[in-house]
Amino acid sequence: MTSFRTFILLLAAVSTAKAATVYDVGSAVTAGNTGANTYFVSNQTGAGVTTGSSLGLTVGTSTGTTNTTYLVGYFPDVSLINVGDSISMSLSFSGPINATNEAFRVGFYDSGNSQLTSNVTASNGSAVMKDYTGYSASLGANTTPSASNTFKERSTSNNNLFSSSSYNSFSSPTLAGSVGSTGSRNLTYTLELVATGVKMTIDYGTYSYSYIDTVTPYTNFDTFAIYSEKSTSTTTSPTLTFTNLTISSVPEPSTFVLCALGLGLLLRRRLRR
Repeated sequence: MTSFRTFILLLAAVSTAKAATVYDVGSAVTAGNTGANTYFVSNQTGAGVTTGSSLGLTVGTSTGTTNTTYLVGYFPDVSLINVGDSISMSLSFSGPINATNEAFRVGFYDSGNSQLTSNVTASNGSAVMKDYTGYSASLGANTTPSASNTFKERSTSNNNLFSSSSYNSFSSPTLAGSVGSTGSRNLTYTLELVATGVKMTIDYGTYSYSYIDTVTPYTNFDTFAIYSEKSTSTTTSPTLTFTNLTISSVPEPSTFVLCALGLGLLLRRRLRR
């Protein structure tokens, strides 16, 4: 009777788990510091990441070259196991973005325990990120974004985390709302396990879009990335300033591990009887 009651309590703990923050501005630690979990990849002179009361992603000053600048952050493993489990990225930020298609992108990935230990100053990325798998959403900052702005799945090896050749685009829906080339924005990007697969949702401004991957859903994540593009003619060093950058999960990773361990031990005891 006691064992059964314990079993029910453990199940209840899993089902009522609340969202837990696994990364935020306050926990961001840049390369070269103990416990570093935040890096930048860029081919632009002067690119970088700053932390403090806000997080800044400086895109750099090089002109006449194709921009490649993105932020990569790591957090404790999150696995979507039960229907309703989710991982979310909430952003509040300001700063200039190139007024073109796919100029702003966000993504969640599984690093396979291959993680950066330093910043990358090359447009071709790093072999460390070659086999990352996961999902992204590409947004246009122009007035009328085209069909290239959509949800995507990263399933092909490439050193550049945001190389188009490493993604398969989901044909529908087009993320037709512009994220805006200037001003302040709020954005939420969520992956949720549903009965038929992994549902991806992005909300920003007055826009909201969703898609469900029912074919080859990815469910393990420990990495996020944010890409921002600047005009090739820009001679200044534009910076995106994130006053909020929060990654949260349901259930909390430690809660799931604790409950899974408890259930496993309980099952082992019952089998021995």
